[in-house]
Amino acid sequence: MIRKFARPMLASVFVADGVDTLINQQDHQEGARELIARVRSVTPNQYNKFVPKNEKALVQAIAGTKVAAGSLYALGKSPRLAATALVAAQVPTMLARHAFWETQEPKEKKARRTGFLTDIGLLGGLFLATADTDGKPGLAWRAEKAGKKLNKQVQAALPTRTETEKRTEEVTEALRGTGANLKEKAGLVADRATGAATDAKAYVEENKDGWLDQVTDAFDTAKSYVEDNFETAKAYVEDNKDDWIEQVTEKASELTDGASAYAAEFSKDAKKQRKILRKRADKAAKKAKKETNKALKSIK
Repeated sequence: MIRKFARPMLASVFVADGVDTLINQQDHQEGARELIARVRSVTPNQYNKFVPKNEKALVQAIAGTKVAAGSLYALGKSPRLAATALVAAQVPTMLARHAFWETQEPKEKKARRTGFLTDIGLLGGLFLATADTDGKPGLAWRAEKAGKKLNKQVQAALPTRTETEKRTEEVTEALRGTGANLKEKAGLVADRATGAATDAKAYVEENKDGWLDQVTDAFDTAKSYVEDNFETAKAYVEDNKDDWIEQVTEKASELTDGASAYAAEFSKDAKKQRKILRKRADKAAKKAKKETNKALKSIK
């Protein structure tokens, strides 16, 4: 019952202030401009883009928030959220209107200080409103209760000590049975490997003489083949060596004749070239002598 009266009383201050601001926007734009400049001066450059630039839009936004959030809080609709929105709208308003530390005039400074303290009191009431749960459990209590309930469910889902011991024994027995089976299989594999090695050794002992005879026969066959073919090759060389010598002699004679003819031709060409060169040299000498005599005459 108290909340039904207290909420409209607290909200009326913000609704009335928001309506007055919307009606008289020009009176509040100067304070909004100064607030924007002050915020920009203390904000890092990379975050200045998030600071509003238009003081008129800022005034309208704050005033609209006060009217809307104050109305919701007065009606009891999402009161905690509405109270939080009023806090966010009231802080810049307080700094823009009641910065008493920026003036040195006593009366104005006193008035601003009074307004500042009044706004601080209103903010305190709003902070209480944000924590008011209408007698219902808060978020912290709900979270703690949910954690306890979840813990109980987890404990109930976990196996008891007796069940754990039973499962441990079952797993141990299964592992023992698996180990025995593996040991038995390993023994069988070892026995089979030993038997296979014994059989292989016996097979080698029985057949080694036959393998030796086969190798000896193959070696004798290869030896006789080489000896037979060596005699054949030797006879072939003896029969054809005279023809090969005659062919080589003919080729040598042909090469000798060709070389002689080439030498005679070269000697003939050399004589012809020497005659031509001698004629050119005599002609050049005569011309040089003629030019020399001509030069001497011109000097005299």
